[in-house]
Amino acid sequence: RFREDLYYRLNGYTIQLPPLRRRGDDLDLLVDHFRRQANRDLDKQVQGVASDAMHVLRRYPWPGNVRELENTMARACALASSQILLPADIPLASAPEKSSIFAQSLDHIINSAPSETPMLEWFSKQLVGRLLDRSGGDLKDAAAVLGLELSDIKRILSK
Repeated sequence: RFREDLYYRLNGYTIQLPPLRRRGDDLDLLVDHFRRQANRDLDKQVQGVASDAMHVLRRYPWPGNVRELENTMARACALASSQILLPADIPLASAPEKSSIFAQSLDHIINSAPSETPMLEWFSKQLVGRLLDRSGGDLKDAAAVLGLELSDIKRILSK
């Protein structure tokens, strides 16, 4: 039912746009734009995004591209506990499948490794330690990034 001549007129220019995960510089601008838009739409006063929260946003692969970012920022602003968005305010609970496959693989390696493997224990502690540094010491955030349970993170740290 779409006019064929109109289709060809519109199809005259092709714009190749890489996915959001490959446009790191655009992310900062888009986050700010969607924060302002959410403030207007929701009558909120969120003034900015903390640097550690921006780090979380930059590391996420954005399988839903800009639309997912827009929805994430709207939810974050709606549920924000302060005027600055913190990592805990960023609702990225639905991690992509690749991340959960990685988490399952890591958990399998950790569980199946013999206890006399100090390198694996060291790696696990380093990984969790860095995630804790980035999340401000929040064990739940570190567990969510890896797709592990809180008890798994505590077990890794206790080793």
